[in-house]
Amino acid sequence: MLILQSGVQSLIVDTGRKNAQHLGFCQTGALDTISYRLANTLVGNDASEYHKQSFPCIEILMGQFGFECLFDSLIAITGAKTKIMINRQLADLNRPYLVKKGDVVEISTPTQGARNYLAINAMITSAQHFGSKSVALNEGTGGTQNNGLGLTRGEQIKFSRLPNKHKNTSLLMTYNKQKDRITQFTSKLNSLVLSIHITVLRTYQHADFSRMAHVTFYNNKYRVTQNANRMGLRLQGPTIDSKGPVASLLSEAIAYGAVQVPPDGQPIILLKERQTIGGYPKIATVCGASLSALAQCLPNVSIEFIQTDIYSARNENLLLERLFDALQKTLDSE
Repeated sequence: MLILQSGVQSLIVDTGRKNAQHLGFCQTGALDTISYRLANTLVGNDASEYHKQSFPCIEILMGQFGFECLFDSLIAITGAKTKIMINRQLADLNRPYLVKKGDVVEISTPTQGARNYLAINAMITSAQHFGSKSVALNEGTGGTQNNGLGLTRGEQIKFSRLPNKHKNTSLLMTYNKQKDRITQFTSKLNSLVLSIHITVLRTYQHADFSRMAHVTFYNNKYRVTQNANRMGLRLQGPTIDSKGPVASLLSEAIAYGAVQVPPDGQPIILLKERQTIGGYPKIATVCGASLSALAQCLPNVSIEFIQTDIYSARNENLLLERLFDALQKTLDSE
């Protein structure tokens, strides 16, 4: 494909690095994993392979992205609510499209949410670092030039595996037959990633915070500030008292979704390109689909935290997997 517009930030992403944090490398990868998986599933990159193989796609921040197809392929765009045009004809989110050589696809600025995911049923050729083709902006790795930079206007993305035309036709026929059922699945998934209700688990440092600190955290809304990126989201709201635990903590490994409380009492939620260690106390950890929802939160959006338990969180993840399994089986049916 030939990039005609690169927008604010357009990155090659996949599931991210595994087992490299102890070496000082961030996790990186798609921030909204639900939309990432959905896009890949819709073009035939089997969701059942999610934990075994990474299928790179393009993560597009705030739209303004366009490209020209250089070969026939199947594409799908998921994530934030936005307007999609294929050859100046309106197209829909969350469905596969067969595009041909010379076709032009444009993605506008979202009306809700922040990130879109463009999947293609072909393998993107780009640098690999610790088993991932994802860009790591702060580390300067990944991407088409292995320099940790996003896509640029005029750049041509190459592919090492071209689409199977018979598979394209078969998948589109199945989609058209099962469109209503598939739309039910995609609507449920999309509602999860555009939620402002963030589910969290208590951490092992839970008891280090006062009862009043917990009351403050769970009974107020927090606004996403302008200081939000792939490393994390800084929030603004009622101050959480963290003076007690801060003084006695040593730096330690940081989990994806950890909610740190620095001395100023304003929470920070750490995301895929977070630092590998940190010393601020953690009042909670975001879990399940809420991790994807955070990727769609723009500055000035207000979120609220809902406490859950480990069993409910596990059931939520199992239901998500079953939803993807049901979608995959529907797409595989004749």
